[in-house]
Amino acid sequence: MINLNFSSSQECKEYLKTLLEKTDYICLDDVKNELENYQDLVNYRLYIRTIFFEPGCIIKIPEEPTPIWK
Repeated sequence: MINLNFSSSQECKEYLKTLLEKTDYICLDDVKNELENYQDLVNYRLYIRTIFFEPGCIIKIPEEPTPIWK
């Protein structure tokens, strides 16, 4: 887990939004069957999304999984 500190919950939300945007590609239908660790990436996005809707100034997030392409 990575510990992060922000000066405001809005700053935290902006950062989390960039993480979600960075992994948007896994939501595409043709990508789902091409990733060996698809569920790891889905779980990561779910965790980030959960924090996004209840941000704080101090958060812990998991390290982003590296996609493993088939």
